[in-house]
Amino acid sequence: MQDDYSGDLAKEQTFFDETREVYESNLLERKRLQSTMGSGPERRAMKTHLESAETLQIDDAIAIGRVELDDGDHIYVGKVPILSEDGTRLVISWKAPFAKCYYQATTDDQMGLKSKRIFSTSQNHVESFEDTIFVELAARLEDLGGEFHADDALLQSLAEGRTGQMQDIVRTIQASQDKLMRADIDQLLIIQGGPGTGKTAVALHRASWLLYNYGDKLTAQDLLVVGPNPAFTKYIQHVLPALGDKDIRQTSVQELMAGSLPVRGIDSDAAERLKGRAEMADVIANGLNDRIKVPSSPLRIRRRSSAVTINIGPELITDDVNRLRHLPYGQGRGELRERLLQHCLAQVGTRGEVDISNVLEPASLEAAVDKMWPKLSGPQFIRELLGSKNRLRTAIDQVFESDVVDLLYRSAAARMDQEPWTLADLALIDEANENMTGSSELYGHIIVDEAQDLSPMQLMALRRRSKTGSMTIVGDVAQSTGAFARADWADIISSLKSALPYRVEELEHGYRVPREVFDIAARLLPIAAPDLRAPIIVRAANAIPTLFDVPDAQLALEVAKVASHHSGKGRFVGVIAQKERWDEIKEAFSQEELIWSDSSSGQLGKSINLVTPSDSKGLEFDSIIVVDPQRILEDDNGERLLYIALTRTTSRLDVLCPSGRVPELIADAFTTIKVIDNVVPTREESSTTEVDVFISEVHHGADYGAASMDTPDVVSPPVPTPAGMPKSREPMPSLKSVDERNRTLDILGHDTDLSPVEQELVRRNALYLSDVILKFYGTNVQLAILSEALNMLKSQTPK
Repeated sequence: MQDDYSGDLAKEQTFFDETREVYESNLLERKRLQSTMGSGPERRAMKTHLESAETLQIDDAIAIGRVELDDGDHIYVGKVPILSEDGTRLVISWKAPFAKCYYQATTDDQMGLKSKRIFSTSQNHVESFEDTIFVELAARLEDLGGEFHADDALLQSLAEGRTGQMQDIVRTIQASQDKLMRADIDQLLIIQGGPGTGKTAVALHRASWLLYNYGDKLTAQDLLVVGPNPAFTKYIQHVLPALGDKDIRQTSVQELMAGSLPVRGIDSDAAERLKGRAEMADVIANGLNDRIKVPSSPLRIRRRSSAVTINIGPELITDDVNRLRHLPYGQGRGELRERLLQHCLAQVGTRGEVDISNVLEPASLEAAVDKMWPKLSGPQFIRELLGSKNRLRTAIDQVFESDVVDLLYRSAAARMDQEPWTLADLALIDEANENMTGSSELYGHIIVDEAQDLSPMQLMALRRRSKTGSMTIVGDVAQSTGAFARADWADIISSLKSALPYRVEELEHGYRVPREVFDIAARLLPIAAPDLRAPIIVRAANAIPTLFDVPDAQLALEVAKVASHHSGKGRFVGVIAQKERWDEIKEAFSQEELIWSDSSSGQLGKSINLVTPSDSKGLEFDSIIVVDPQRILEDDNGERLLYIALTRTTSRLDVLCPSGRVPELIADAFTTIKVIDNVVPTREESSTTEVDVFISEVHHGADYGAASMDTPDVVSPPVPTPAGMPKSREPMPSLKSVDERNRTLDILGHDTDLSPVEQELVRRNALYLSDVILKFYGTNVQLAILSEALNMLKSQTPK
């Protein structure tokens, strides 16, 4: 069998090498054709075609997999299609209609395939492959009860380290994901997916698939991808170019609506909820209508280069003003200007055809129109509306009760560029701009990620940019927080008002979050989202989640030490903490001489990243450090925020709690708890001083430069989840309050003098015992093991 495998591997490598040569030759030929084209439109068209053609990057292999048909024919699937010189198909694109067989074939529906082969590659070198022979697989699965089994390629991909950029998943797309990527364009598709189900990747690959398969009605400029914030957009922005789609617009909700407006202010929760309600569109319409006034005296419009004026009495123009009020504000103003010109032309009485606008002084004409229908920008109107209680009272009439005026009112800044705009203000400005100009850019398909938090006003802003209502909406209502936290998708569907049919699909399998981590986060689901099913987690962790009990004054420094430990091993680290903790954490980072980024900068660094629970949505890290979870729980939707924070990791989870503030909801889900002493060595001391570590699950004075943190990470055996869900969200007492007499063991019952070599032997074996045995069990089991070992030793020790 090994000889057969080696032979197949060599044959595949030959195919990969030869096909890469064909690809490179095709690429050179296309460039040669471009250089020989004539000048002008023909050459520009060829240049555009070549630049838009899909290309392989240096790290890309020519294929990701291969299928064997029932008739024995082989078809290779890759990122780009490759044809030989005579037109023979060598590789098809993963986006091609036939490629769905590669992703979706199962033992129940083989889709005409005999087998499927997945390649593991480094650049164009085939390192290994995994075969699925459907008939044999069906026989093996008979006794497994339908249990999901992830293929090796998927598990390998999930085990790879993360960076500051999301990667494509072409090689590891799963059947359930592929079906959603290839869904028909003419619908409103809602994709519900828990942490790590791949919903963001599905959405991005769907954009690429739509562009490939609907090229007759879509260009790259017809697609829009919207994320929740600028940091998220930067995190995902390289996926589509890697798939060959460089010109699809990717932006955040804030950037889409704000243009160049900076967000400086923060609304109260009540004000944010009010500003986000759909009824605010009526308030804006009322406010704009209130700015339209009929003249109470004649309008005087000067003629060019003349002191003569044309007088238009109120009786001539009032009816025009009132008849035009129903139009969008900008359109109505334009038509009123035309009516005014016609009245002026009638008074001039010039013979023949005359362009009356050339007769009148432009500034005088605009001033006359402004008296009736002021020319406003969206930001100007919203600034003046929110800055005037009188205008607000008029605008909210018959929409809200009068007591909301104080919620909406905000004194206007001295200058427009100093206005403290909030995120909720941007949707109001966008609505006003639509009334002013009606010039929102339209898209054939819009993809919205992390949509579960969007306000009705933000959703309306997205909908008006859609030509037909064709959209893909992605998110997880279990992670819905903020002013519009919701338990289902109903009001989002209602707000989008699509004329197309809609459907809600759920991704059931969680690929990214390890099982040991999700078991902890799942404690929050009965409160955070009682009506949702938890995703089925497909893989185990390669490190045990750890809970730290740390004196509050020492917390930030311990966060920095744990972050430094993980970063030092090349891991992509997320430190998730509420904003109020940031200053002390940043100070500790500086004290430890760490380099970090924070999410407020709008982008992630490649090592340590400080983010809030809310901003961490959709992000993933090799290691996450959750700081003061009890404080997170105390916020509105705290269970959801903590659920989000705990599920950002692909590998390692550390939770650091101030002493006395360990959340009861999750405390007993941890099998490893470390209690940190009050004594903290300085940076200089820690490099020369050994810090004692008790042989216990609770490690005192832990120093992350010591051997206890540098031993290999191990996976625990299955630990039964305690029955029952703690009902309290209150913190447990400090773990240090446990009787300290149970924390020290006098193994031999008397002092023993040991040589330096023996002392080192004791230390190393104690570390081994700590890492290999004590991490696996709770405190009571640990002490029972040690007590039993003590009894055995005493029974064997001469008296």
